[in-house]
Amino acid sequence: VLVAGIIVSTVFAIGQARSRAEAQAVISFLKEDVFGTMDDTGTREVTAGYFLDNATQNLQSKFKDQPLIEASIRDTLGWIYRGLGEMEKAEQHFERALKLRQEHLGAEHPSTVTCMYRLAYIYGKQGRYSEAEALYLKTHEIRRRVLGEDRADTVNCMNRLAWLYTEQGRYDEAESLFKEALNTGQLTAAL
Repeated sequence: VLVAGIIVSTVFAIGQARSRAEAQAVISFLKEDVFGTMDDTGTREVTAGYFLDNATQNLQSKFKDQPLIEASIRDTLGWIYRGLGEMEKAEQHFERALKLRQEHLGAEHPSTVTCMYRLAYIYGKQGRYSEAEALYLKTHEIRRRVLGEDRADTVNCMNRLAWLYTEQGRYDEAESLFKEALNTGQLTAAL
């Protein structure tokens, strides 16, 4: 029991230390690479995209020994670029984040699967429906198997896939998925 307690405490402490180190790296990146460029703007008007583009330039080399921090930052940047309507830039960040997470966390880690889901969303917005569908199906299969059918992440993936089918005019397939998601959601609420 004592040995098990020591092991659990050590793992927990390592996890906390790693989380603090990752948080500090992200804060340093924001301070130095994103907001640090404010001094270079002079009196001209700048956009959020300007700061993000500048920060992105050195991202890979800055975190080459910390790939999961790079992946986390890229995932965040991808989501921000998505919000700015910059789908190509969002795609580049999500693809890199996904690759890093697959290499270092595995294909079924929740962070990897979330990144896959977000990349599928970007592909769908770009009209790349077959690529989006393939990723949504893979994401849904993993979430269903690992998390369960009644988890919100699994149902959300089902809904996004149904919307993708709707955008393609595949109404029967969309209706079937919407009904399944609704029934799953009702079962979840009833439990």
